Amino acid sequence: NIRFTADADADVNIVITDIRGTTLARWNHCNTNGHVHVVWTAGDSIPTGVYVVSVDVDGKITSHKIVKR
Repeated sequence: NIRFTADADADVNIVITDIRGTTLARWNHCNTNGHVHVVWTAGDSIPTGVYVVSVDVDGKITSHKIVKR
């Protein structure tokens, strides 16, 4: 689960990539009145490893590493 708050009119986009930069999931314009909540179900088809979640809020991008075990 990815959940946070943002300004109500902020444009929010979220991308999950593998360590090589391949996009695995993308949510565009996912801000609902200041509340952002997306669920990534990696499932068995995604191997264990390190992944990157990039959150773009009005053009300011922050990235976070996550580990699937």
